[in-house]
Amino acid sequence: SDAAGHLDIIHSSGTHLLTLINDILDLSKVEAGRFEAERIAFAPHTVARDVVQSLRERAEQKGLALALKFPQSLPASIEGDPARMRQILTNLIGNAIKFTERGHVDVVLRLETHGAATRYCIDVQDTGIGLPADKLDAVFEPFVQAEASTTRRFGGTGLGLTISRGFARAMGGDVAATSVLGRGTTFTVWLAAEPAGTVAMLEPDALAAAPAASAAPVALRWEFPPAHVLVVDDGIENRQLVRLLLEQVGLVVSEAENGRVAVERITHEGFDLVLMDMQMPEMDGQTAVHLLRGQGCKVPIVALTANVMKGFEQEIMASGFDGYLSKPIDIDGMLRDLATRLGGRSYDVPAGDALVPAAPALPEPELPEPEVPEPEDTSALVSRLVGHPKLAVIAGRFVDQLPTKLAEMQAATQAGNFIELASLAHWLKGAGGSMGFDELFEPSKHLENAAKAGDAHAAGDQLVRLNSIERRIQRGRAAAATPHLEMSL
Repeated sequence: SDAAGHLDIIHSSGTHLLTLINDILDLSKVEAGRFEAERIAFAPHTVARDVVQSLRERAEQKGLALALKFPQSLPASIEGDPARMRQILTNLIGNAIKFTERGHVDVVLRLETHGAATRYCIDVQDTGIGLPADKLDAVFEPFVQAEASTTRRFGGTGLGLTISRGFARAMGGDVAATSVLGRGTTFTVWLAAEPAGTVAMLEPDALAAAPAASAAPVALRWEFPPAHVLVVDDGIENRQLVRLLLEQVGLVVSEAENGRVAVERITHEGFDLVLMDMQMPEMDGQTAVHLLRGQGCKVPIVALTANVMKGFEQEIMASGFDGYLSKPIDIDGMLRDLATRLGGRSYDVPAGDALVPAAPALPEPELPEPEVPEPEDTSALVSRLVGHPKLAVIAGRFVDQLPTKLAEMQAATQAGNFIELASLAHWLKGAGGSMGFDELFEPSKHLENAAKAGDAHAAGDQLVRLNSIERRIQRGRAAAATPHLEMSL
């Protein structure tokens, strides 16, 4: 229908705009020198295999063969940033598929010697349109593609190669290109590696072997030695959730509802670790940590924050925290972090015995807040915690009070009480995701921003969205309570 066609155009345009904005943000960090690559041990062959697998369907839809090749033995690991290497390879392989109409794309991993230096190289070779020699350097310039007609024919922002080269150079490597017009192009990304024979090496057969599929899905079960943890958060739901999770892995847990109470308890009691919310009434987390460090307190203190913007980590560390965990809480991520600090360990169990499904990663929204609410989705919503009896009880209490909290937000908006509105929105931003309703995070954040800006109109739009989500949550509860009703959890 015409309506469906128009929606497709809107969706496609929105996706393109989001890609462009994200690329510009990445590029701005690289050009401003604010991008810092990680330097950790990782396996490039594993990253390459994952990217090839994720793009294989796209290649097959064009009738292209996409192959991963290992012509020689390679180091089991090198130093670098695996997330950025994944992004580089996604750009390079994605481009190769885009610009190749027939033939194949090969991803070749090899070592190369330059004097005394050894390079770990990944070649992305295609049989596509190729590039003229005088255009090879230009394709690495921002917003530039080889020909003016390229964007019209193939689309794209012209930023992928610029960003990829910036990331590679930040890791001490580079991206280079060779090409024959009409016959194909090879892009090579390389990082420094230890010489062959001085590190653990893997033979081609081992490199090519896909990870063995498990007979049954597995998850992690955690165990910790005895330790006393203080959970500081003004949201009772967050405290209850974290307490229950930590007690189940063998930790002793105490609670404090704000920074003032936390300082008092930490001063007079012995704790092995503190989880500290950032924004709380009476005394916030940064103030509490400043006071504690001023008193000579050496207890590890980890921030709990919904602010995951780049650069915020440095601010947290400078304030005296030992690290941070983002909200909504990623259960396994939190336990992994605590395990490094408290000596915990994990082991595999059947997936059905997992503690609780982890929340998906929720990036901090960087787009302008929507001015018009989206058409209402009426599908039922059920908490991710529904399969865990004890956690489901906590989530149920949250659902009980949600209508009252939303009514308080509406009243605060109508009264122009933006301080109260911001506080309620901040509570919902953290509690919603922690209680397994990730859909609440984005509109709650937008509502908090609108309240801080004193924008009643924008706040009203977000309350419409939140009330719509609340109706879906109540519908999910009702459906879950109906015998024999099939639901997708």
